[in-house]
Amino acid sequence: MRLARMQWELGLRGDAQRSYDEGMERIRKLNPRLEFLDLAYADAVVVRAGLENPAAAKQMVADRVEEISRRDPGNPFPMPVMDEYFQMDAFASLAKGAWQAGNHDQARELWSRALSLAEKNPNPRSRAIGAVQVLLSHAAVNQVPEPDLRRRLDKLRGELPEAYRQLSRINGGAE
Repeated sequence: MRLARMQWELGLRGDAQRSYDEGMERIRKLNPRLEFLDLAYADAVVVRAGLENPAAAKQMVADRVEEISRRDPGNPFPMPVMDEYFQMDAFASLAKGAWQAGNHDQARELWSRALSLAEKNPNPRSRAIGAVQVLLSHAAVNQVPEPDLRRRLDKLRGELPEAYRQLSRINGGAE
C-alpha cells in the first residue's frame, strides 16, 4: 500500500491503481485483528481518495472502524474484533489517513474516539500510550490537537501520577 501511495503521489495513476488493488487483495486475506493493518489502511485511504474521491475514502475508514469495533452478540462475553487497547492505535492511524484524504471531521472523530479509549483504560501505562498515539498521529499530519482534545489530554496527564500510586497500592507496593 505504501508503494501505491508513492505511485499516486508521483502521478503514476495506473500503477497506483494496480498496486492499490493488489494491496487491498492482500489486506482482505489478513486477520482483521492485526494491529499493524491500520498503518496500511491509512495509506490506502489516501490513495483511494486520490483515485476515486474523499467520500469513498471516508466510507472505507467507516467500514474499517465498524469491522474492528464489532462485537459478536452470540458470545456470552462479547469482545470486539480488535481489543480496545489496540483500537487506540488503530483509530489514531485511521485518523491520520482520514486527515490526509481530506476528511478532517472524520479524523477529529477518530482522534476523540482513540482518546476516549485511553481515558477509560484502567491501566495508567495503557492510558499514557493511548494519549501518545493520538499525539503522534496529529504530529504525522502536522496538526495540533484542538482545544477540547488538548483539555482532555491535559486532564489525563494530570491523573496519571495518582493512577500509578493506586496501581502500586493494588500490587502491594508502598507509595
